Amino acid sequence: MASGIIFDETGTVHSLTAEFIARTLCTDRDPNSLVHCLTDQMGFIHVEPNAACPVVWLHKGHTTAAAIVGCCMWLLDGQHTRAIIFDTSVPDQPAMLSSLNGALQLLSDMADQKRSIDDHIRHKIPLAGSWFSTTWSAANELVKAPISDDVRFAILDKLFAGHFTMAVQNAASGQFVAKHMGSAIGQYRQSMCRVQVGQPLAAMQAQSYGAWLSKGFQALRPDTPPHAEQIDAAIGVDKRSIERLRYQRLVVPFVSGGVQHVLTASVVEG
Repeated sequence: MASGIIFDETGTVHSLTAEFIARTLCTDRDPNSLVHCLTDQMGFIHVEPNAACPVVWLHKGHTTAAAIVGCCMWLLDGQHTRAIIFDTSVPDQPAMLSSLNGALQLLSDMADQKRSIDDHIRHKIPLAGSWFSTTWSAANELVKAPISDDVRFAILDKLFAGHFTMAVQNAASGQFVAKHMGSAIGQYRQSMCRVQVGQPLAAMQAQSYGAWLSKGFQALRPDTPPHAEQIDAAIGVDKRSIERLRYQRLVVPFVSGGVQHVLTASVVEG
């Protein structure tokens, strides 16, 4: 019987089941025999959630900062007092038994090192605990309301203090282009995150960030529910001008006129 949980490259948590293995690796083999493939080749994190002392298995070289952040949040939520960490990137390395604070510091150090490689990090957080706990439902209704776009955008601008964007998918290229940008977008990071209506998001001055946004939106499905995310992004025209932008983001996918749209709102934290 398979046991434990898995944090994938986005930090999303999954139960280690035969169904998960079949969906991820396209095989019906015993999940326990394939855990090493998930950690050592795909960069996932495996946790054996023992009540007193969970055991964390990861490959430092292959895992992502988002997976590490997801694991840290799980450890905090579980109120554990200690944890054991195995880094499989070092052959025969002994297990690292540590207090919870020590384990979190070790994992945080790993995440900080990964951030120099993983320019943009996304991690889902509960809507109820986000900045959008009282506004997401109204936004979800507004995108579907039978009103003009001018009225819709004016209400959204007030609801999110101008910090929102609506994008629409271009049927030919699959890229997302700007349909409307709130009045406050571009007031931070020297307007590098703003594009003109009708332009692809990848056309913004911070091109890497814009391409990352568009790629993330392309992965959304029409039935993807509204959700909140914690974002840690690298904003800059080139590597020499990079600044980190940390914010919470509301994501509301929807279909209008048979075309995929996405509404996002943000609260900048740093």
